[in-house]
Amino acid sequence: MFQEKSVVFAAVENDQSILIKQSLDTKHEEVLAVPPLDEKDHIMYITSNPANDKEIVIVTMNGDIFMTKNNGESWTKLASEGEI
Repeated sequence: MFQEKSVVFAAVENDQSILIKQSLDTKHEEVLAVPPLDEKDHIMYITSNPANDKEIVIVTMNGDIFMTKNNGESWTKLASEGEI
C-alpha cells in the first residue's frame, strides 16, 4: 500500500506476519508491530488514511479487521471473522 512518502507491505517471517514501512526517498525500512494473529492467519489487505499515514487498517485471511492510529504501537480489533 502506497502512502505519500512510503510504502507499507506485509510479509511472513518465521511463520509470523510482519508489516514493513519503507521510505520511498531513503529506502529505510521500519518493522511495525502487528496485532496477535492465529498461527495460520496472515495479513491479506492493507490500507491507510491519506490524511494521516499513522492510521493503518489491515484485514487478515480469516476476516479479522484491525486498525492502528499510531503506526502499530496499539491495535483495535474492528471485526472478528468478518463480524463487526
